[in-house]
Amino acid sequence: MTANYGLFPGAVYISKLVGNSWGWLAASFLAAWGGASWPSATKRSLFTLLPAIAAYYLFDYILAEQVTGTGSSKSPAIVIFWTIAALVVSAAIGGLTRLVRRRTWISVPAAAALPAFVSYGAFDAYGFLSQDPWMDPELLQVTRILWPVAAGVAFAVAVIRIVALTSRTAAHRPGEHASGAARLDCDLSK
Repeated sequence: MTANYGLFPGAVYISKLVGNSWGWLAASFLAAWGGASWPSATKRSLFTLLPAIAAYYLFDYILAEQVTGTGSSKSPAIVIFWTIAALVVSAAIGGLTRLVRRRTWISVPAAAALPAFVSYGAFDAYGFLSQDPWMDPELLQVTRILWPVAAGVAFAVAVIRIVALTSRTAAHRPGEHASGAARLDCDLSK
């Protein structure tokens, strides 16, 4: 929260990097990654996002009061909105982490989904801010770097997944599915 008020060097850039949807989603994904099942991954994501939302709005209020003397102008309804959004996002992120762990072709787009979303969001923000660079010069600088880096990560993750799947497919016995199973395994609860 101190990043929003520039209370230490470089704070504003950290705020621009992690204070957007991509920062929250990356934290949610990393937390969910340790879940052994879809419900477990969803809970881990949710238990990361809910305290983060509470802390964000609490510290925003406290620091706004101390720095500006006015307190935060944000309505309590926004906290309710983001809490509901966290429930939906956590379920989606929980499912996404389970798909990424699959050793099937669905893991390719699943693995690239989050960095592709980050790249798209940063590219969109960069395009908008490029029209009026004085609107938010720090976010313009962050997005100028973030969108191509995230696009490169999405591409690299997809290529790594494809190589891993094709080398695994080539290594299995003729007539046997690469996973060793005779059926398509799409159960997200594993």
